Amino acid sequence: MRLNYIWISSYKNIAKQGFTLSDEFRYYYDDLTGELTIEDNERYIPDLYGTNITALSAVLGMNGAGKSSLLEFLLLRLGTHSDHAYVTYEYGLECIVIFDKEIFCHDNLQISNEAVLERGGYTVQYFNDSLAQISSNRKSSQIAKKANNIYDYLMVYYSNVFDQQYVFDTKPSLNISTKELLYIDAYEAPGFRTATLSKASERINPITAHKLEELRRQMDFISSKIVTAPFKLPSQIVLALDDKRSLNFGKDDKWFRNNDLEGIMKVKEWLNNISDGVSGRRISLHDFKQFFVWLFRFRLLVVLAVQYPESLKRISFQECKDFVLNDDDTILRGLLQEPLAEAVSTIQSTLLKVIYSAKVPEHWLVFHTGNIWEDMAQIIVGLDKDDSQELYQLLENYKLVVGGYHFLSFHWEGLSSGENNMLVFYSRFYSIRNKPELIKAQQLIILIDEGETYFHPEWQRRYLEMVIEYLSVLFQGKEIQLILTSNSPFIASDIPKSKINFLKVDNGQCKVLSGDELEQIGETFGANIHSLYTSAFFIPDTLMGEFARRQIDTIIETLNRRGTSISSSRIRQLIEIIGEPIIRNLLLQMLENDNQ
Repeated sequence: MRLNYIWISSYKNIAKQGFTLSDEFRYYYDDLTGELTIEDNERYIPDLYGTNITALSAVLGMNGAGKSSLLEFLLLRLGTHSDHAYVTYEYGLECIVIFDKEIFCHDNLQISNEAVLERGGYTVQYFNDSLAQISSNRKSSQIAKKANNIYDYLMVYYSNVFDQQYVFDTKPSLNISTKELLYIDAYEAPGFRTATLSKASERINPITAHKLEELRRQMDFISSKIVTAPFKLPSQIVLALDDKRSLNFGKDDKWFRNNDLEGIMKVKEWLNNISDGVSGRRISLHDFKQFFVWLFRFRLLVVLAVQYPESLKRISFQECKDFVLNDDDTILRGLLQEPLAEAVSTIQSTLLKVIYSAKVPEHWLVFHTGNIWEDMAQIIVGLDKDDSQELYQLLENYKLVVGGYHFLSFHWEGLSSGENNMLVFYSRFYSIRNKPELIKAQQLIILIDEGETYFHPEWQRRYLEMVIEYLSVLFQGKEIQLILTSNSPFIASDIPKSKINFLKVDNGQCKVLSGDELEQIGETFGANIHSLYTSAFFIPDTLMGEFARRQIDTIIETLNRRGTSISSSRIRQLIEIIGEPIIRNLLLQMLENDNQ
């Protein structure tokens, strides 16, 4: 079932606007007369993006035009429903929706040419709280039963932009946006649901929980080798221990003494003494790894003491030292309850295996500062099959033990921010491939909100092709409808004009361009990027940066005022760095005339 069109009565800055989401037909709804016009699109090209991409549309507009609001509305009205498809909305989400030949109209709206549409093969149904809740006074129970089967699709929403907007419960749709996963990853972290709300907020750091889960998703994708990425996928992770400033998590020596935990602080002193007077000294690879393991274990011991001081009370210096230096967790396991005790033991064993095969660059094997907490605090872990499994185990048990007191950070070796953003896209979609609701769905409606953000222009140019290629392979056998938002002409160049909804801000309200305004925009598919940039829609005034434009205006004003106090040498310097040759030469000529 393909989503062809939606007309929204009122939502945020969208008021009485229609959006075409499949260009096989052209749609127009007149809310004054209630007439819904549907016409054939003579330029419609089926299967343009492949056989399983059944429809692709874009919503383009400047910031604040309503792009994200549209996707939010689609999630709330079409992506959210219960198992029985009955949902009560607190918002006035009145709309008209067209799926294939089925038209759904909210009870508070009307379609005056219903008979004409039905002769054309369309079915018009009126609904109240959900599309499946057909108004009994308008249609028969047989049609209502048919409408209950409309949710054969699953909506998937992706955005890698973090904002402060409220996160709605959009089940059963899959929301893999950053702001949603920040909540979900924390909620599903070990210990969150078993703790009280106040304790959970203390124990679970949502940012770190999200980073750990993001890493796990990315490792899963990389190991799958499902697609050839446009960049070399990373094969190494840098594990780093936080610096000395967060060593005790805000607890001073007095706190440890008052809780009968002096033994831990004595181990800290012992470790500090190791690096006394060793600044500039080289160290062997074996010793470097040994120091890293000791520092890791010490921080783990501190985390346990801070969270469970009563359990670890009166643990001796020798017992702490045996745990940190000698891998002896016998006493500690006896003090902790399950599953913590088993998790600590697993951390001990997997840590040694991970570190054994880890790499350390030659230039790291030096006491640069003479401070062991800084000089021995990071290591590089490879991602072959065995290492990945051990690292999985280490991180899973680390999450269980540390709660919100994280001391381990990590990042991919040699990955740019743009490459990381693309890896996030690949891995998040890969992570939902086996979700029961996705397997069950006949069709996917995938919403991507400004997915090309953070990319270099070359990757923006290739972005749509990468998305189509990947999703077609990942969800092979599914019918996929793509709805993208963007403000980039690079996206427009890959999409026919009839598949694009152009938005502008009109007195603070969203307006979908139509009529003469739409005619002024030329064909977009295969259009030159420079031509698109210079069109009235993208940059109506100039392609020049605003700061540079103001500087040039100032130069012109200065040259028009003879006898200025600004030196001609500074004016010449500014003119000579102008990149546009026509403007530069004209201003140089004005300067020469002024000096004569």
